Amino acid sequence: MNRITLIILLSVSFLAASCKSPSSPSQANYGDLIPIKTGNQWIYQSTSSDTTGNVIAVHTDTSIVGLAVEIDSSIWNVFTFPGSTLLQAQFISSRNDGLWLFDDQQSGTPLLEFKYPSNIGEENVVLNDSSGLGNGSVIQFVTKLVSSTESVTTKAGVFICYHYQDMFKVLSPSGNVQFSQNVADIFITPGVGIIKISEPTDAVTLGTFNKIPMTIRLLTEMHLQ
Repeated sequence: MNRITLIILLSVSFLAASCKSPSSPSQANYGDLIPIKTGNQWIYQSTSSDTTGNVIAVHTDTSIVGLAVEIDSSIWNVFTFPGSTLLQAQFISSRNDGLWLFDDQQSGTPLLEFKYPSNIGEENVVLNDSSGLGNGSVIQFVTKLVSSTESVTTKAGVFICYHYQDMFKVLSPSGNVQFSQNVADIFITPGVGIIKISEPTDAVTLGTFNKIPMTIRLLTEMHLQ
């Protein structure tokens, strides 16, 4: 699938999804971590801060499920994660072991992004990449389940969430962890969707990230089919 075809597909997909009338969230498939149905929408208030914690911007983000497409004999839905643009949309699929991601611009293969169900403390290796460092070391992208009962309050209500951490690791050729850093905290209520995302600043000092959240996205409303 080339880039032009993808752009046309995304445009048609989100136009069709936005024309659907929202209905009660009670109709969602509560067996899925994120209910994937064309037209499902989540709206977030995003607050960005500088490295001293001062708020520098507040805006609205929308996450939406687009049309279903077939890729390699499997069905995927176009999806924008909170904070991403239309051209950054990806393909997702809900399976019996969690939420899968297909990013044809990066890995080109299906990736298990969020394992569900999962055990507390369990780490899921989303991607191994040994191509970038050139010294035998391996870059890992990992999701870790921190809690399955974390309470998050937003304008949309009070939600009991699975708290995942997106982690970045560098492993030596022998497999020892040389560097590990949490890059995002994602709070998801099964059957409802992403409730909160907290991302640290991207300022790096001596290999560690500044701990002051650069952007916090909180769910304000949802429209589920």
